[in-house]
Amino acid sequence: GLAREWFQLVTDQCFNVDFGLFEYSGVDNISYQINPSSGIANELHLKYFYFLGRVMAKAVFEGHVIAAHMARPLYKHLLGFPITQDDIEF
Repeated sequence: GLAREWFQLVTDQCFNVDFGLFEYSGVDNISYQINPSSGIANELHLKYFYFLGRVMAKAVFEGHVIAAHMARPLYKHLLGFPITQDDIEF
């Protein structure tokens, strides 16, 4: 429906590497990690991260799937699980 399309359009734009918030992980060009230079690429990066967090939480709450695959350490951090050396070297 309309909500699913809205979530898709917003997250596609936020996860676009040209937008500067995220970059492809070192392993492949499928999963994303936070761009350490996001502040240089986009001066409003903290507001965009806050907004994206709220959008993703709303999507999960309403049962929508976000089509962006994040790197394992980022997932574990968001879920509050400890990050190990194996996670960083995957």
